[in-house]
Amino acid sequence: FGIGGDGSGVPFHFHADGFSEVMHGAKRWLLYDGAPPQFDPDATSTAWIRAIYPTLTWRERPYECTIWPGDLLYFPRSWYHATINIGTPSVFMSTFL
Repeated sequence: FGIGGDGSGVPFHFHADGFSEVMHGAKRWLLYDGAPPQFDPDATSTAWIRAIYPTLTWRERPYECTIWPGDLLYFPRSWYHATINIGTPSVFMSTFL
């Protein structure tokens, strides 16, 4: 369970399979089946979107989606993913398998 302000989120990371659901606001997801290009584990997701994302070719760009209240997203084991909360506040729940 989490609550995040507009523009907050988590940088690229990976772990076991899981699901994420949004109860209020929205959450933008960036996903890679492998390490992201120009990956800096200390960079925020918002900084990565502003500095790195515009320089990527279409093939280098991540899979992307935005989930809204009532949506459920499955993310596979070992896929790198980063999130950015949209709206104040964004209320969400993640479950790991």
